[in-house]
Amino acid sequence: RAALRAREDPRAESIRLHMRLLDHASACRDANCPSANCRKMKDLLRHAATCTTRVQGGCAICLKGHALLQIHARQCTRGSCPVPKCAQLKAQLAQMQQQGAS
Repeated sequence: RAALRAREDPRAESIRLHMRLLDHASACRDANCPSANCRKMKDLLRHAATCTTRVQGGCAICLKGHALLQIHARQCTRGSCPVPKCAQLKAQLAQMQQQGAS
């Protein structure tokens, strides 16, 4: 398994790790979680929820967070998902696919 990951595209590996972290941070309720990356992801999600500039206004932090959420939504198969905006983004993706098919 490690040998397969070693041959994996570095970008794909980075996305896979970010998706695992997004899943963890979205469900983690430990204010003292020992993972520094969990705290960073929670901060990113908190920023995205409270930013007044947003993606449309050119906020680079929101853009990064939105990109992660979109990637997650494309891959997520859970009915009840703790990741913010997952259901909303999945519905938007399904609507876009329907419009493209008709």
